[in-house]
Amino acid sequence: MQHHTKTDKQSETGSTIHDHPWLAHLIDEKEYLPPSYYAKLLKPYRAGGRNDLEIFGEFLSSLAPIPARALELGCGSGRATSVALRLLPTVELTAVDLSSSMLSAMPLDGRLRTLCSDICAYLLSAKCEAPYELIFSLWAFSHSVHMWLGRARTDPTVFDTAARAVRTMLTDRISPGGRFFIMHFDSLSEEQRVAMPQWAKVDAIFSDVESQSPSFRLIASIIEDLNRRGRVEAGVTHFQGEAIEYDGIEQALETYFNFHLEGRLNRAPAAELEKAVSEVTSALERHQDRSGRIVVVPSWFVFSGTRVE
Repeated sequence: MQHHTKTDKQSETGSTIHDHPWLAHLIDEKEYLPPSYYAKLLKPYRAGGRNDLEIFGEFLSSLAPIPARALELGCGSGRATSVALRLLPTVELTAVDLSSSMLSAMPLDGRLRTLCSDICAYLLSAKCEAPYELIFSLWAFSHSVHMWLGRARTDPTVFDTAARAVRTMLTDRISPGGRFFIMHFDSLSEEQRVAMPQWAKVDAIFSDVESQSPSFRLIASIIEDLNRRGRVEAGVTHFQGEAIEYDGIEQALETYFNFHLEGRLNRAPAAELEKAVSEVTSALERHQDRSGRIVVVPSWFVFSGTRVE
């Protein structure tokens, strides 16, 4: 994790850092956010009176028999990991994340093994100790897929890496009869529409802001193909979330720039950064009530199913 002093950053962005000191967080692609700061920014995602972990827990509780070996992709500091260890008391769980600082905050459990790796790279690696009877990922899988899709624009040799990783996960890394669960953001939701025009500036793969994200389209197309060929039985469920509230514009801006946008614009030249802050502010103001609170509605998808053969 890199941190610049206020003086260093002011020389690049003028008054912007003075007005928004949280822009001093310069987030490394691998390390992302410190676990404590991530927990501060994270808002509860709820649908139908249940949060994301409870929805995941319901899926785990439906599994019979309990899987002996499971793989978590993009475990972060262990939010979903803890749920899996609690509800699957005999499981041996491997948890993978790109951030060493996140892994350092993981729960201690003799049934848990952690690995520092990119998700797609691990799925395609000989180090992947497949097959697993359960593979799951809450929110993180799209990050790795998008990194590889973005790299493909400048390095044709990695063009099919993300697609091969998704297909390999569903056909080779899960044992026959094994299950999978992937929670993925809805880029057309009210919440994400604030951020997606800025992602289009970060990487051209996001230029079509009126369509679902590239990772969603890739995963959905591969699952559709595998369903048609009888290799998996799977579907996707859409969850309309309950409103998320921020105390005001500044709190919402901090979350959008350092969480939803992953700090990717914090390094931008002064004029670009000031324009981005202005555009996100204008987008958020459309969701501001009379008390000054920002109220946005999220939604997301869950891909889940079974490997048939």
